[in-house]
Amino acid sequence: MLHTDSSGDLEVQKKRLKDSCRQFESVMVSYMMKTMRNGVSWGEEHDSAKEMYDDMLSEQVSKEISGSSTLGIGNMLYSKLEQLLKNPLKKTTDSTD
Repeated sequence: MLHTDSSGDLEVQKKRLKDSCRQFESVMVSYMMKTMRNGVSWGEEHDSAKEMYDDMLSEQVSKEISGSSTLGIGNMLYSKLEQLLKNPLKKTTDSTD
């Protein structure tokens, strides 16, 4: 739920949103790196251990990239979604459950 009543709750929601945006950026960068790696033709056969190592390396590099805000995708996403914390959308009464 995005609506908060106190400034303390708002700060907690902002921190959770920022963490989620960084995690999203990390997953996106990891997927991008894996896709680029799959597009390269290797002269050797890939075994499962090498593939696992490459995936772990991509995951760590993507966490570093998103943590340092190098690309800024997480920051852009946060700035757009933060507005919803400040001005939550009005809930419609037309919806049926």
